[in-house]
Amino acid sequence: MDNVITNKDQEYFKLIIEISSDEVFIVDLNDDKIITTNKAFADHLGYSCKEIIGKTYSELGLCKDLEQYKKIISALTDNGSFVNREIDFRRKDGSAFVGAIAAKLLKLNSGDYIFNSMQIISGQSVDAGALQESENKLIAAQKLAHIGDWELNIETNVMVASEEAYHIYGLEDTSRTLTLEAVQKLVLPEFRKMLDDKLSGLINKEEYDVEYKIKQANTGEILYISSKAELQCDENGRPIKVFGTIQDISETRRAEEKLLYLSNHDQLTGLYNRDFFEREIGRLDVNIALPLSIIIGDINGLKLIDDAFGHEGGDKLVVETTAIIKQFCRKGDIFARTGGDEFSILLPRTDRETAYEILEGIQAACKEHNRIAYNNIFHISLSFGFGTKENADENFMQAMKEAEDYMNQRKILEKDNSQKLVVSSIKEMLLEKSCETESHAERMVVLSKAIGTAIGLSQQELDQLELLATLHDIGKVAINDKLLCKPGKLNEEEWAEIKRHPEIGYKIATSSPELVLIADYILSHHEQWDGTGYPQKLAGEEIPTLSRILSVVDAYDAMTQDRPYRKAMKNEEAIAEIEKNAGTQFDPFIAEVFIEMVLGKG
Repeated sequence: MDNVITNKDQEYFKLIIEISSDEVFIVDLNDDKIITTNKAFADHLGYSCKEIIGKTYSELGLCKDLEQYKKIISALTDNGSFVNREIDFRRKDGSAFVGAIAAKLLKLNSGDYIFNSMQIISGQSVDAGALQESENKLIAAQKLAHIGDWELNIETNVMVASEEAYHIYGLEDTSRTLTLEAVQKLVLPEFRKMLDDKLSGLINKEEYDVEYKIKQANTGEILYISSKAELQCDENGRPIKVFGTIQDISETRRAEEKLLYLSNHDQLTGLYNRDFFEREIGRLDVNIALPLSIIIGDINGLKLIDDAFGHEGGDKLVVETTAIIKQFCRKGDIFARTGGDEFSILLPRTDRETAYEILEGIQAACKEHNRIAYNNIFHISLSFGFGTKENADENFMQAMKEAEDYMNQRKILEKDNSQKLVVSSIKEMLLEKSCETESHAERMVVLSKAIGTAIGLSQQELDQLELLATLHDIGKVAINDKLLCKPGKLNEEEWAEIKRHPEIGYKIATSSPELVLIADYILSHHEQWDGTGYPQKLAGEEIPTLSRILSVVDAYDAMTQDRPYRKAMKNEEAIAEIEKNAGTQFDPFIAEVFIEMVLGKG
């Protein structure tokens, strides 16, 4: 079976190749295939790198005598260190040359590999200095890849380790003699027995390929370590040494843990997500967990908060709700955010009475939160339901359905009250932010209904007109109040921000049963008869009648009242402006009715 090379190992191989000026190549000991090489080695043999990678010596015909290379493999298996051997190589064109190979065994997560560095020989002995340079380059690459070597004398328990191994352990004095006991003290306690067992198993010819954690001696940092090792025996087969490697894999493992965390958790609250929760139902739906209860709860009015104050406002409510519910979750309970406004708690070994007590505790905590909350808008209103599987022959899905039905029943009863409270609070905030007064709203209602009555609107339409006159600017709750009350002229960017309020108001209104019937009128109350208004540039009778009425009344009241940026006009001046803009800004018929029949100035 082929080894699966990790990304980290691939980076390591690339690093070795890049820093080596000699002809170098790496062979997978599992299947003898060349897994990477540099251009210098390929060029000398007359191949491209692509032609060499993935092929064995035999397939390429690189050696005149394969037994020569097998001796290198045997020597590496015996001691794992550098060996210098001369090999008769054959180029692609059939010509031959002698190359000196310096090789070393690399034991990594993904398998065992041989690093080879070749030099060309012309009837001379191997250049020991050049081969030592190759060894130094490999050691440098091991440092950069955080891989260290170690040897353990089985009789004395004394270890010899590379400089990089010392660095990984956090031992600064590389001249210090290491003992097995000293190294084991760096291993976190929960891994020590496993490593002892693995070492004993190695002496019994078992595989040693482990991952564990250490606490660095100098920094105290926790590192994830991967280690592989092989046993070395004397000529009589008696174990004498263990040769191994350690590799710092902390970066990879932490990235994997982060990915796993994100796949199981809700990012906003840190709670488990729906996928994890559903898997936990499968795990806990067993006899030993009975009775198994579930609590399901929804936040009432969250969409309305989102639409009025943006997701930041909604997120604040979700986080505060999470904190309250979490207080009542016990060890072993599974608390998850299973939807945008939905929470679920799985309660193993919990009967109906206990589940209901927990539910009541959460509701009481919400009431206390609301009692001391500084703003009614962020009151927490939860609709809850619960169900319990008591016997093994029952289906847990029935308990879930019971909880959902109960929650939906409570939601119908509680939702309207919650939304009315939020809408009422938004009204109060609108008055505070927009520099308008209650008397302005009252005047708007009186004048608007007077026009409506004059043109024969039904009582239902008059009621909607009254609500529209009061809340047409509800979208301004999401606009910066410094802009709403700015005494000077607005710049282009500020004006664009102000012009967003009809659309914001529309979103708020469609989220509330109390306001949904006037949503389109709110959206259209700044449209103009000639099509130059906003946001949809509707024209003429495309604009809803109630919006056309409000447009005239709003303009008149604005002109006849003091504003931060100007003094009030006289009544006659305001009427003249309406007459002037009838047929462009205003519906000419409604403007005429307003002036003649409402103001009596015809």
